[in-house]
Amino acid sequence: MIKIEFGEQEEKIKELHLAYYRQYIEPKINQAIDEPNISFWKDKDCTKECKKLVDQHRTFLKYVSQHICNFAIGSVEELDELKRCIEADYFPRCEEAQQNDKELYVKVKEKKQTYIHYLQQLFGYEEFKTKSFYEVVKSAAIAKRAKEKQEKNSNTDITELKKETYNSDVYEEMIKILYESFPHKQEIFDSFPPKKSYLKNGEFEKVFQMLGNLDITYLNLHEHLAVFGGRWNPYYFVLLSGIRVCPYCNAQYITPILSPTGKMRADLDHFYPKGQYPYFSMSLFNLIPVCKSCNSSLKGEKELSSKVHPYKASVNDLFSFRVHLQTQQLQILQHHEVVRDYLELFKIEATASYHAGQVEELLFKQRAYPKSYLKELAAQTRTTVRYVKTQAIGYVQDEKSLNDSTFAKLRRDVAKQLNFIEPIDDDTKAKLRKLAKQLGHE
Repeated sequence: MIKIEFGEQEEKIKELHLAYYRQYIEPKINQAIDEPNISFWKDKDCTKECKKLVDQHRTFLKYVSQHICNFAIGSVEELDELKRCIEADYFPRCEEAQQNDKELYVKVKEKKQTYIHYLQQLFGYEEFKTKSFYEVVKSAAIAKRAKEKQEKNSNTDITELKKETYNSDVYEEMIKILYESFPHKQEIFDSFPPKKSYLKNGEFEKVFQMLGNLDITYLNLHEHLAVFGGRWNPYYFVLLSGIRVCPYCNAQYITPILSPTGKMRADLDHFYPKGQYPYFSMSLFNLIPVCKSCNSSLKGEKELSSKVHPYKASVNDLFSFRVHLQTQQLQILQHHEVVRDYLELFKIEATASYHAGQVEELLFKQRAYPKSYLKELAAQTRTTVRYVKTQAIGYVQDEKSLNDSTFAKLRRDVAKQLNFIEPIDDDTKAKLRKLAKQLGHE
């Protein structure tokens, strides 16, 4: 519920995302500009007004091409500016045409697709999504073998590596990657079933699952980077992001695990819904790692104010939890009207009410840990009273850590109300302001 920051990984994340965008998305956009031969442009059923949109479409794609870096890794403020320009200069006419049933469409496998769907395919979010550990390793293996063939100026068509039939080159490279990434489990790979040229990819994937639990997590990612081979995908993104708890609700862990026998990761919510803004469907700072409940069950295609965008603002500052000391009922105080829709959409108060035990525990500890006892514990453990309170009472002292554990905001707000977190006195505030000024932070 505080602003998401990638810290020391931000530059690497932006570099990898931009490289993916330039390799897989930019060429498709440029091709659509240079070769306007998509079937719907020539379809006999396409009205004259629809054909007029073709020039607008090409102009729009040229605009995207000219601002490719902003579309790929632009900040929230830069995305907002792109959104403003697009809505003013391009999409109003497209939307008006659709509302009048003058729909611009593409015929693909004899199915009609709206212009929005066409753009979604062009920007390729569905292609970006990765389904399994097997696909991650296979993708890295294909990329490595393809690079080797290109360096040798080989005439071999690298598309052979991607066929549905089993490929011994890919198989061998996948095993090499696993050897490099999991050296302590080499005996597993040594006993791996022998190569069989007749295996289909689906059959090979089932055999691949026999490798067991080769789990990749936040904690060991640096040891297993070879598995990704520098190939950007949602698992690599979520692992590098370091985000542990859903930034929308603060109630669900979203820590990822990737292995041959199972997988789990955060959903990637499109803050600006991809159904309305397909051109932002692969923009880095429009992809929010969140829990499945917030993404699929609650938010969906709904749009929120950018003032509560997790990469831009700390929602923590916009509301607070309080407990009614007589009834022990949990309440929410809104400090800004912009947070009203956010709180309702993600059912923040209703979700917190299911965890009343958290509040009861803090109220009990207020009675069980008077200041004199806390000082005694600090002396016995040779630590500070502040440290003893965070450990014994169980709350996050530093606001910057609110995204690290579930219900951290709830517990911290109530702990603050119960005076476990003491307010900073005026003298200390003055000293901090003076220090900030000296450091150039004001």
